[in-house]
Amino acid sequence: MLERGPEIRKKWQQIPTDTDILITHCPPNGIFDMEHDGTHTGCSDLLDEIQKRIKPKYHIFGHNHLCHGKLAKEGTTFINCCMVDDELRPMYAPIMFKLPLKQ
Repeated sequence: MLERGPEIRKKWQQIPTDTDILITHCPPNGIFDMEHDGTHTGCSDLLDEIQKRIKPKYHIFGHNHLCHGKLAKEGTTFINCCMVDDELRPMYAPIMFKLPLKQ
């Protein structure tokens, strides 16, 4: 939960490029990150690192309580696994997926 900009970008740049499953608290910008007022709360630096460098098979996050779901985009499956609403009441079913084992 760092401020957006150079400080958080340095953290994202530390993620190894051979990461298959990336788990963060916040979503990437524009993916399951919309608030009640229509603003997006995701991090554009995180999205940039995911799409251009890391390219994980899965990115799992949950900060935004309005946008539960799963989306495949450019080789990465994005999962907002948040299970509660804004009042922290259970709201959504778990999202399950199978990760093939490396041979």
